[in-house]
Amino acid sequence: MNGELKQDFNTDDMAHNIARCIEWVTSIHTLEPGDILATGTNHRGLSSFMNGDVVELETQGLGKLRFNVRDELKRVWLRETRLDQQRAGKEGPTPQVSGKYAPAG
Repeated sequence: MNGELKQDFNTDDMAHNIARCIEWVTSIHTLEPGDILATGTNHRGLSSFMNGDVVELETQGLGKLRFNVRDELKRVWLRETRLDQQRAGKEGPTPQVSGKYAPAG
């Protein structure tokens, strides 16, 4: 990611356990051998992905998946995390500050 934010996330910190995640996904989509189910992370210390960010997901003993985020609308979001919002007493999602869907102003 821009500015390279890292998060060391363990499955013990997941909101839903792995079995529940697989149960939910397979209720709406068939998983095939080789499919990857990226369950995400607790987002308190991360901000929104934006055009140009690079995301790496690594699983010990399995390997690393790296992808580039591309947004054709080139929207820009505040680099404010949920933890930042909580500390400031704010609620709700991070607002879009530029691009097609940003508030007029």
